[in-house]
Amino acid sequence: MVQILTRTHAQTSLILGLGAGILALSAWQGFLFYLFGYFAVMACVLSKNGDLAGTKHWQTSYEVWSSQIFGGLLSFVLSWTLSYALVHGIRLLVLISNVQYTIEYG
Repeated sequence: MVQILTRTHAQTSLILGLGAGILALSAWQGFLFYLFGYFAVMACVLSKNGDLAGTKHWQTSYEVWSSQIFGGLLSFVLSWTLSYALVHGIRLLVLISNVQYTIEYG
């Protein structure tokens, strides 16, 4: 069960980061998006196994809900910034090239 949650957290962090970047979330909005998604996926996985408290595999329920939250944060931030730059950076590049064209040929 612990391996399943670890793999799920890694994949969830990447997917949530891509989603936050594509949606152009910034600052606290992006981190709240990550926390909400993290807890939603965690609840789905634990409820599927019938152990929402998670006491079958951990000592306390606090340990269940907080075990991997910071481990996936780096993956989230990396995929968030990459997807944001790829999706919204092209728009900025086009805007800059239009301004340069206007200045040169104005």
